[in-house]
Amino acid sequence: MEQYTPLHLDYLRAQLKKGAFAAGGPFLGEKGGLIILNVADAKEAEALVQQDPFVINKAVTYTMRQWAHCRAESAAPAK
Repeated sequence: MEQYTPLHLDYLRAQLKKGAFAAGGPFLGEKGGLIILNVADAKEAEALVQQDPFVINKAVTYTMRQWAHCRAESAAPAK
């Protein structure tokens, strides 16, 4: 996997410039990581993930989930 890390990071930097990569990074103290994409739908997300060098080279497996971003200032008040 380490051999593909530079390619993976270059890919994420390119997606950041396009506005598709919002945030991400490795988990601390365990294997794996999290990538948050800024895309229109799951189909677009899947297409981006399939182009990641980690995925192309079968260096990782992944699970995709949809996520609703909430900002602290827009969250419902505590009861």
